Amino acid sequence: MTTLLNPYFGEFGGMYVPQILMPALSRLEEAFVSAQKDPEFSGAIRRSAKKLRGTSHRADEMSEYYRRYAYHVVSKARRFTARRRAQNQSGTGSGSAG
Repeated sequence: MTTLLNPYFGEFGGMYVPQILMPALSRLEEAFVSAQKDPEFSGAIRRSAKKLRGTSHRADEMSEYYRRYAYHVVSKARRFTARRRAQNQSGTGSGSAG
């Protein structure tokens, strides 16, 4: 079997995969080397990276959503506990006599 890329990484590197995966890895390696040499593909990658760099993505939006959601939940919880504490101090709690 011939390899296009150096199969060793670092001092002790190498590659151990089940033999059944070797044909698929060889095809992947060939496609990778071919894509690296293709100027159209390289240009598309550079354009995509330039276009996407610094743009917001769902993770940013989710962080903002949960920040707002957490504030809403915490403020409701504080109001609830303050109301409960006031009821208990005034003796008008709705506890059941048992």
